[in-house]
Amino acid sequence: MSDPANQFDEPWKEALDVYFRQFVELLFPRVAAGIDWDREVEPLDKELPKIVPEAETGPGVVDKLVRVEAAGGGAETVFVHVEVQSQADSDLARRMYRYNHRLEERYGSMPVSVAVLGDNRPAWRPTEHAAGRWGCEVRFAFPVAKLLDWRGREEELEALPNPFASFVVAHLAALATDADPAARLARKLAVVKRLYSRGLTRTDIRQLFRLIDWVITLPPLLDVVFNHDIDAFEKEKQMPRISPLEQRWLDKAESIGEERGRLEGRQEAARRLLKLRFDQPGLDLMPRVEKVTDPAALEALLDAITTAPDLAALDALLPA
Repeated sequence: MSDPANQFDEPWKEALDVYFRQFVELLFPRVAAGIDWDREVEPLDKELPKIVPEAETGPGVVDKLVRVEAAGGGAETVFVHVEVQSQADSDLARRMYRYNHRLEERYGSMPVSVAVLGDNRPAWRPTEHAAGRWGCEVRFAFPVAKLLDWRGREEELEALPNPFASFVVAHLAALATDADPAARLARKLAVVKRLYSRGLTRTDIRQLFRLIDWVITLPPLLDVVFNHDIDAFEKEKQMPRISPLEQRWLDKAESIGEERGRLEGRQEAARRLLKLRFDQPGLDLMPRVEKVTDPAALEALLDAITTAPDLAALDALLPA
């Protein structure tokens, strides 16, 4: 149904950007315990291709390089290299060694290299690279997190306060339902709805909604069913201001805006939000919405659509 190389790369890149600490704490607790999280954590992703040109790998591989400070009261800088591999690759262990060696040459100290195995093959678990001849040998071992090890423990994951756990659950759901669109819809609905009862902040709910929506893709018709179900669920929960589903429409409309121009994109966002909040009576206001062409006024109108208590309050704000 889906290509893991395309399905997982971009959401994993964003997830590591937003939730790097939570990612390390969940999947590599020993590494997390060695980091002083009160000091700066600096992403060096743009530096990685300069140091290791082959780090600009093809689909299915996500690399991240971060500079942290070691815990313990000193001033020791440590470089952490993360590789996420969404499909089995016989060259992974050698590549981990090569990257680690190049980074050590560049920074003068051995970095900590870790790998996330997000594939669907339980037996594939590379943890070291070894080579040698005639008594000259090298052995390089690295920590590995096999996401399939969490399969069957999704409830345990979702009971954790760590928000990154929901992203791991989504990844597992995508793997498990790759050939079953109906089951994928059911799993996606369950994962998303669980966000609202986990005690997460609204910011985390919106961010995780976006990541889950990205990683568990649906065919167009089932995507319509998903929208309808989540819309009803959010109304039942009485979500204030912009709900995660409304934000989804805004994000999609923003991409439309890049192609058609900001004005048309924002008008499309207004149309979708009116449909989402007020159904056909909301859409009946679109001819008046289209009269608003000033960018600042249109931005204010979008905010009003998401916050107006009822259609009458919105009607009063529109041109005659």
